[in-house]
Amino acid sequence: MSKKATPTVRDRIVAAEFRRLREESGESQAEVEAALKLSAGSLSRWEGLKTSPSAAAARQLFDHYGVSGDKLETLVEFARVARRRDWLQGADETMPAWFEDFRRLEFEASEIRDLSLNVFTGLLQRRDYAEHILRAGIVGSDVEKHVETRMNRKEVLGPRKNQDPLRLWSIIHESVLYRNIGGRDVMLDQLGYVLEMANKPNITIQIIPNDYGAHTAISTPFQLLKFDLAPEFGVVYLEHLTGALYRDTPSEAKLYDNAYLHLIKTALPEVQSLRLIQNVMKELKR
Repeated sequence: MSKKATPTVRDRIVAAEFRRLREESGESQAEVEAALKLSAGSLSRWEGLKTSPSAAAARQLFDHYGVSGDKLETLVEFARVARRRDWLQGADETMPAWFEDFRRLEFEASEIRDLSLNVFTGLLQRRDYAEHILRAGIVGSDVEKHVETRMNRKEVLGPRKNQDPLRLWSIIHESVLYRNIGGRDVMLDQLGYVLEMANKPNITIQIIPNDYGAHTAISTPFQLLKFDLAPEFGVVYLEHLTGALYRDTPSEAKLYDNAYLHLIKTALPEVQSLRLIQNVMKELKR
């Protein structure tokens, strides 16, 4: 077993399935280890993404839990596949490890459900808008590299090899439209870009109006990443000033999924949301 570097979505799915299936069986980690003659602590390390199981160990464990057929073979293959690093070549070398993890998840995701309370999400940011945000942050002197990395990430919204474009559903608080980042011209360009992106069939934009008041995630911007290769699995991404938190237990992901369904009802319908953006642009042009 090798020490884990940054886990991929496949690693996360295997670990989450280990944990979910064991909890459903009612067995403790020690009981499973004893039954399969595994070394003490093995299951804790695998479930916690500290180390990787071999494909043979993964097969033994999933077989113990009664997994069979195509699902068994898919999960074993996930355990076998080495971490993908080729697509990150040429990326910003200053990118912190916690964000590299997110990029891997974003690359593999089929859908992202985004709640933006302060700024537009990175995939919807125009270059000048992104640069002003990053310059005001704590990324250091390599702002240009970070901006380039952010712009390159948008490739997931277009055609991808063996994968459909990422589906992005972004719910944005109305205050984001008025937050003066970079000045009038930068904001006009940014708002126009959001309208342009909203025309893509895989992108949905909704606005939570200022006068709505409190809502289910009023102080918690988040992104929920979903994956067609494992529809029951989701990862919640919560970013803070110096890092990020990932929540991928089924119970937590379900809570955020339910919160997002509530937010969809809270926000204006898409047509009205886009009309609101157009109105803000008209005000800026006066």
